[in-house]
Amino acid sequence: MMNKFRGQCVLEMLHSVRFSAFLLGMVVMFQAGAVRADTYADDWQSQFKVTTYEDARTDDNASGGSTLWTIDNKADVYSKELYERPVASMDETVGSKPASDTYYEFIDISTGSVAIDKVSEHAYFSIDLTGDAEVSDGSSVSKGFSDNYRIRFSSNRNFASEDGEVSSYMIGVKDPSGNVSGSFNDSGSSAGTQIWFDDPSDGAVTGTGLSITDEDTSGYAELTSEGSSSDIRARVDGNSIQFALNYGNLGLEKNIFRNLIFEANKGVTDPQNSFFNDAYSFEEAGSPYDTENTPGSIYEVDTLLARGGGGMRAAPVPEMGSGISAALLLGAIFYLLFPRRRLLQS
Repeated sequence: MMNKFRGQCVLEMLHSVRFSAFLLGMVVMFQAGAVRADTYADDWQSQFKVTTYEDARTDDNASGGSTLWTIDNKADVYSKELYERPVASMDETVGSKPASDTYYEFIDISTGSVAIDKVSEHAYFSIDLTGDAEVSDGSSVSKGFSDNYRIRFSSNRNFASEDGEVSSYMIGVKDPSGNVSGSFNDSGSSAGTQIWFDDPSDGAVTGTGLSITDEDTSGYAELTSEGSSSDIRARVDGNSIQFALNYGNLGLEKNIFRNLIFEANKGVTDPQNSFFNDAYSFEEAGSPYDTENTPGSIYEVDTLLARGGGGMRAAPVPEMGSGISAALLLGAIFYLLFPRRRLLQS
């Protein structure tokens, strides 16, 4: 009788332990889900599948003892909204090409990257610069990142609105060195950030499309005021300006990121002037290849046009919280599934 009673006590105790462990495991799972939904991954480049695009660089075009800079051939294409102008006025010449005596590392894009987390419906971006300095007369002075950094994205390859529907957006941060820190999850990580959209009712920012220029269309309209939305975050990571966007909260689909323009901008910064090749004619824009018509209305800016961002897969779900949480969850499963008879033997 005593052995039978002891076995019943053990059984009841195990039932209680299994049920408690099950509840604890459910709490852990819900908490982990909440973490994934409400926080952003600073280590997104190691967690998710990242697509990286390379841009032309001007830092390797120095001549005359780093006193004059020219632009790579075919790096600047007005008809494609592709600009390589991370320099001051190009009043000098090197051979037959315009040159500048001042070069800005902090607006010279080397690469741009994007990753999509389909589980949390977050999109991540990085604008990677060659440095944070202004170089002039052979000397380099660190300036930080006090200008405008933006990402334009669209589901349409030509960035044109169709059938009266919004198909193009822009996100950005102003003066990231002065406004944000090194983590998306720090307080103030939305300071200086903003979201704009292409409003079809005003003719859309690109009119009939990216490749049709000088249409004098309206620029992007504000979706959020500066610093007002936690759905967009920014941070500075070394020489990179990075963004995290909660596209799920904004009601966007991941195919909106198929076509991208990365932008670092010190000169033509008004969102109402985007797209630049619609706001200004070729003559007004000038060219880094024409000594008779050097960069004018479109100046001190670098853009990188990228395709195919929406085709990326999401990486596996990020690991849940701590190792202790995972161990507790595994313990819950163990107690629920372990056969009772084996536990009552002996």
